[in-house]
Amino acid sequence: MTSNCTLSNHIGTVNLGLNDSELERFAEVGNELADAAGEVIRKYFRKSFDIVDKEDLSPVTIADQAAEESMVSIIQKSFPSHAIYGEENGWRCEEKFAEYVWVLDPIDGTKSFITGKPLFGTLIALLHKGKLILGIIDQPVLRERWIGISGRRTTLNGQEVATRNCAKLSQAYLYVFLFL
Repeated sequence: MTSNCTLSNHIGTVNLGLNDSELERFAEVGNELADAAGEVIRKYFRKSFDIVDKEDLSPVTIADQAAEESMVSIIQKSFPSHAIYGEENGWRCEEKFAEYVWVLDPIDGTKSFITGKPLFGTLIALLHKGKLILGIIDQPVLRERWIGISGRRTTLNGQEVATRNCAKLSQAYLYVFLFL
């Protein structure tokens, strides 16, 4: 069966030509990536470690680097032909224009991680021919995981997420938390 449905907000999804078993396999590997990164990250959370500033002066830690490597290793074993772009190490493939591209940010919110606040997450995306087909936001300390798969409802820890049905962006709610 090919995924091609209309979401609850009546916006049709694009038929990507992928069958459900392919999407399930990608989701399984995506969960493996989040699990592996989470194991690494929890080992370093609220521990002492060196912090290095990247060229753009944003911080990077050994946890960022090790978590990204754990995810890259799984992708390379599971899907050797897929391209990988990681926040810490850039492109990890011969060809940047592969049919499938994984995009990884091992610790989005490194400053929160460094200061011992659990409000950071691992971000994982999979693109097929430039279209997003899988997105995962994993909070490894809080153990909350959002998964979005093309043509399906988003889940949080396996349960469908309820959203506010509103026709205009001005009617939507947005919560932002900022540490200064």
